[in-house]
Amino acid sequence: MRRHEVVFQPSRVAARVESGATIAEAARTAGVPLEAPCAGAGACGKCVVQIRRGSHLETALACLARVESDLEVILPSLEMTPVQTVEAFLGAAQAPRWEGTGAEWGMALDLGTTTLVAALVNLATGRIAGRSSTLCPLVACGHDVVSRIRHARSHPRALRRMQRDLVCAVNMLSRRLGAEAGIETAAISRVVAAGNTTMQHVFLGLPVAGLGEYPYRVATLEACTMEASEVGLDVGPGALVTTFPAMSAWVGGDIVAGLVAIGADTIERPALFLDVGTNGEMVLLANGELIAASTAAGPCFEGMSIHSGMRAAEGAIQHVRIADDLVLDVVGGGSPRGLCGSGLLDLVAELRRAEIVSSRGRLAAPGSATGPAALASRLFEEDGRRRMRLDGDVLVTQGDIRQVQLAKAAIRAGVDVLAGEAAMQSAELRTVFVAGAFGTHARESSILGVGLLPDDARGKLAFVGNASLEGATRALRAKSLLDEAARIARTARVVDLAPTEAFPRAFRDAMSL
Repeated sequence: MRRHEVVFQPSRVAARVESGATIAEAARTAGVPLEAPCAGAGACGKCVVQIRRGSHLETALACLARVESDLEVILPSLEMTPVQTVEAFLGAAQAPRWEGTGAEWGMALDLGTTTLVAALVNLATGRIAGRSSTLCPLVACGHDVVSRIRHARSHPRALRRMQRDLVCAVNMLSRRLGAEAGIETAAISRVVAAGNTTMQHVFLGLPVAGLGEYPYRVATLEACTMEASEVGLDVGPGALVTTFPAMSAWVGGDIVAGLVAIGADTIERPALFLDVGTNGEMVLLANGELIAASTAAGPCFEGMSIHSGMRAAEGAIQHVRIADDLVLDVVGGGSPRGLCGSGLLDLVAELRRAEIVSSRGRLAAPGSATGPAALASRLFEEDGRRRMRLDGDVLVTQGDIRQVQLAKAAIRAGVDVLAGEAAMQSAELRTVFVAGAFGTHARESSILGVGLLPDDARGKLAFVGNASLEGATRALRAKSLLDEAARIARTARVVDLAPTEAFPRAFRDAMSL
């Protein structure tokens, strides 16, 4: 079969693929990050590219457009999530120090489903020399881990390619950090990585097929340590890489790392640790035990699966309030390009308060809304579907509000079930730690306004940012914390919410806004 060359701009990276392959497949072959939350089903519209044909630019979806000749493809600029730091965790006196000797360098990794983040650490001083992030290349295989597991099972070599792409992205981060710090990557002698169970398996090249169906078989839940060269990392000779232990197939090493970051053994209990993403992972620390669960929240709080969704990058509406009209806070201060998760949460909370959205999540019909005229004038119907114009082509739809209801109901129901497992009331919680990108941008008033957490949590929320990276950094500085992580993972009690009688009932109750 004939093969054609596809050149991707602006990076000028090229790949040769067989005639009939999609542009998305060519991007994966070239190792070029391309966002495809629907895993190539043509449903999300996020993989838009431009194909240059002479002087003409043709717009197409990369997952559907076929390569029938040599092509030049222009990719959109990637939306990058800023690196979050967790300064509240560590004072200078509390910061753990490297338990080895010598001026060695280490790298901490957060293997996020959407974003990869790395920190370069001087192990002699404990100082963080720099942080860097990049889009996870596995978004080309789908936004959620279920899509990625399905992709890994689609072809005998798919997992190997996924692992290669992931490691290549990590190597790019290490080179970038080394250049900024003025060191060679060969000086890095230790790497500690944390991610959900699927991401850690892919990173190490472990089989993931069993993670995709009940009873969710894992290759290992233990921390894994091996030579970095076995993984493919471009670091020092003899350097070791360690991944965090996981609690289960769906409560992974990133959650364990987050618990290490907040000092799970020392915080006042009862407390709740919550990481809001595509999966809402939660751990209740109460009655001398750790009770963990995971819920399928969906990706709306990461700016996905919504009409004008995007991540918290330049041009994203990150906060919304209502005065006489909508007041939009846009990342970078320019014109809005879309709506990220925190902005969506703010918007729904504000529209509910203004009675533009009902308690059942119904967007008011045009002409029927009360309140400021400027606000009501934004409502319209298209093809019988209710929508609201935020700015230009940036809209919120009835379907978007429904996604918020489903996500917040899943998380709230999980929290309520865990409280029931501990035989306690939510009012007894001393602190609720909210982690992840969502925990960097979300507002307490909006979280409580939509009922994602009980009102008893008011004044108790601690937004802790990228706790996974912080936990990996702490473990890099103090190897004994990996022993603590192993104990946390081993002793936690994981509750499978799906078969419980309490979860469906709590989910139905939590659908109300």
